[in-house]
Amino acid sequence: MGACKWTGDLKKLKVVHIDKSFKIKSPDSKKKKQTYAVFVIDFFNIIDLGDFGLDRPDLIYEAISKNIRNSSQDISDEIVERFSIVSYFLYRSKPSGLWLNISDGFDKKEILKFTI
Repeated sequence: MGACKWTGDLKKLKVVHIDKSFKIKSPDSKKKKQTYAVFVIDFFNIIDLGDFGLDRPDLIYEAISKNIRNSSQDISDEIVERFSIVSYFLYRSKPSGLWLNISDGFDKKEILKFTI
């Protein structure tokens, strides 16, 4: 993933980040199931959507779609610090998890590409 993928007008920036989270035990199974943390990031807003199983991509897509919003110009120091942490991951040669630039929209199929 090249840095040019993340270069552009930050006011239009929209990113989805999905990464491993906790393994949980399902009530109907003795086996633990991997969950994935999902975040929506736009112009200095970082929204934790919670943990999901990849067996329900429609729920992930719906949560992402509901939380993509127009950018705010009010930027606190805390948000700038959080965004700098995000920026660190965007420019790593091997960032953890899945990072999707959804500035121009996204397709549910992108979520299904996620494999660790």
